[in-house]
Amino acid sequence: MVTGKSRKKNVREQGGKHRERDRESGSERVARITADTRYGECSERLTAFGGLLALVKFLDSIGFEEAFEDRYVHPKREPKLGGCRMVAGILMLLFIGFQRLWHFTYVRRDPMLCGIRRVKVLPAVSTFWRYLRSMSIIQSQSLLRLGSVLRERVYEYNECEYLPMGWEEPSRFVAMRIPKEEKGDRQLKLLESEKYVYRVFATDEMMRPHNVIAGYDQRADAENLIGEAQREGVLAIPSKKFQTHHAFFQIVMLAYNLWRWMKLLAGHAQRQEQKGEQVEKRKQITMPDHTIRIARLKMLFVAAKIRFHGNRDEVRYSIHDSRAAGLIDFMVYLDDRRRAEGLAA
Repeated sequence: MVTGKSRKKNVREQGGKHRERDRESGSERVARITADTRYGECSERLTAFGGLLALVKFLDSIGFEEAFEDRYVHPKREPKLGGCRMVAGILMLLFIGFQRLWHFTYVRRDPMLCGIRRVKVLPAVSTFWRYLRSMSIIQSQSLLRLGSVLRERVYEYNECEYLPMGWEEPSRFVAMRIPKEEKGDRQLKLLESEKYVYRVFATDEMMRPHNVIAGYDQRADAENLIGEAQREGVLAIPSKKFQTHHAFFQIVMLAYNLWRWMKLLAGHAQRQEQKGEQVEKRKQITMPDHTIRIARLKMLFVAAKIRFHGNRDEVRYSIHDSRAAGLIDFMVYLDDRRRAEGLAA
């Protein structure tokens, strides 16, 4: 006997197969958008930031809230939403790409952001501004310690494959961490004079020394990373008050690092999946060698619909968006990690 629930499941599976076949065969209807196309409003809850769900899963997998409450020193002014939600709200604003607190005006009613913060509408800009103004060096130092804890939770692997700028093929990088008290005097001074800083390269290149150094300098990517961090909000000084700017700097750097950690984890997820079988190109997320600006286009700015079904909220992505499959695969990987750590049902 086929129950109603089984019948609905079969219908969904058959519908998914038909949609997949239509997409691959190219038989789906082509839309015609002209200057005379009709337009209007709809009652569905739509968001342009569908990738924020992956961020929520990522933060849960590294225990963000637990680490925040353990390391963060709250200011005297305790907001109604709590310090964790206030800081996380500013983090998500920077994660999206907005660098000014007043930019909250444009996303106060976004259903994804409101759903994450569990409110109908985000607080007024002045609420976030007053909280930022109440932060001091104590809060900024605690945010620095928070970033250190989260970094250790992300870098649980001591090796990775990475393609530095200028290299033709990716290489295997391994890392070793030695406690300071165990290091001792292993590194001797090259000369007694401390007037200069010396750079030494081990190379098999046969060119003249200055040409070798020039070639190796092209492989250094620190300047590009600094420039990227500046574009992400480091230079967006919110106040003339030094303590406020100091705390805002740490929040910006934490948001910047969250992007870099997510990119590395997305690359690791792809490599894990490719160990078993070849992944279709439309499902791949090649993130580690992309800038954050490109990562937003691939992983964040994915349209989604938020609906209430089966007594719970759901986020749905379009089958017509080629980025949706890769994003869903990444979230499945995050759910597997959370389930392995006892964080997901």
